[in-house]
Amino acid sequence: MDISFNNIQLGNKSDAFIYLLCKNIKNSFKLPEIINNRFKGEKNEVMTVMIDNKLYIISGLGNNNICDNEAIKKAVTDGLSYAKSLNCHSVSIHSNTNSVESLKIIVETAVLVNYSFDKYMDKKNTLEKINIIADKKYKKEISESLIIANNVNEVRDLINEPANILNPKSFVNIIKSRSRKTKNKVEIFDERKLKSKKMNTILAVGQGSKKKSYLAIIKYLPLKNKKPIILVGKGVTFDSGGISIKHGDFGDMKTDMSGAAVAYGIVNAVSELKLKKNVIAIMPLVENMPSSNAIRPGDIVKSYSGKTIEIINTDAEGRLILADALAYASELKPAHIVDFATLTGAASYVTDVDAALVMGNDTKLNKMIVSAGNKIGEKVWELPMWESYVKKTKSNIADVKNSGYKSKAGTIMAGAFLSNFVKCKSWAHMDIAGVSFSDEEGSSGYGVRLGIELIKKLK
Repeated sequence: MDISFNNIQLGNKSDAFIYLLCKNIKNSFKLPEIINNRFKGEKNEVMTVMIDNKLYIISGLGNNNICDNEAIKKAVTDGLSYAKSLNCHSVSIHSNTNSVESLKIIVETAVLVNYSFDKYMDKKNTLEKINIIADKKYKKEISESLIIANNVNEVRDLINEPANILNPKSFVNIIKSRSRKTKNKVEIFDERKLKSKKMNTILAVGQGSKKKSYLAIIKYLPLKNKKPIILVGKGVTFDSGGISIKHGDFGDMKTDMSGAAVAYGIVNAVSELKLKKNVIAIMPLVENMPSSNAIRPGDIVKSYSGKTIEIINTDAEGRLILADALAYASELKPAHIVDFATLTGAASYVTDVDAALVMGNDTKLNKMIVSAGNKIGEKVWELPMWESYVKKTKSNIADVKNSGYKSKAGTIMAGAFLSNFVKCKSWAHMDIAGVSFSDEEGSSGYGVRLGIELIKKLK
């Protein structure tokens, strides 16, 4: 898909012309009389007219004195969805909102709405070209929006890939290839290095699979003597549950590497945007499979931190690999740590599919994450992380246990377990299990835009 932005006049270069109109801003476009007479510009109002072999799609923004992000997103989505349903090849988007913030939202939404994971299909369902009609003075800001949206879609591609294509090794190869373009420094811990580092929980989860396990680290460090912001992402490229095998249909467990993909996408976007922030992404990459070599319920593993873990359930594997990754991240003297993980099915019982969940040891950081999510339309709900929860993670025969707690608060308890391995005063755990993927829409790419917005605000 090609997207361009310019200040060209309406012509015959597009199959469809989308106009986003506010009811309270004067319409300076030379639109057909039928549109001017009948269209009011209300929110959710959509009008389609075919005149002289030109398709006009008009979407209303409502009373837009203040940039209403959600109204703009809805109007763009409605217009593009209709154009795609008619198999249009190209569209031009015009808007009578003149703010740069509105234009950025239009660009991001257009790229994200046009996304389709159709690489394994004969029929493609995307527009070949989208023209954003805007003043060239906004080229820099619109280019930044393109960078963000394209990185979100790259993450969606990774998450949507089947597990026979995307495994720990192929993910590592993608990271290496991508970093040659961004010039970010990459470190890869293979199994030999993991063993020498005594990152035993990462190795333990992956030992039931023929696929080798890795820890991938991407470093974007433009500033000297400045503590980094560290992103940690859960990277289970397929989660069968191991010996504690899952029940029913679990083909969507190819997406259990969403957290790693999000961390990867954020650091790539931050480097392409040339933000003056030091950012490190740490991604443990494993496959969790049942075999004669797999870990068993009842096993005890000594983690990188030195703490021993009693394995109660091998399907609580994400918190195991994150334990080593978070302990390692803590040693790098970060200013902040934020981890992303599709960690618990229980997350969707809290906010359904409408919001991710955040908890941690820094209320200020949590609130900044919630604020960043609100700004860009990725909602977050804060959960408590009380000491009483952490105490329930203790084991009778090891330091801690990975499951089997006397608590119904499954999502909170998973975060409480992780807290045992964090030595950073500003840490947030984000459970994105409910918002990362749906069978109908595929990957949402949730977390990339939120993470970029957060990093812009963090010190």
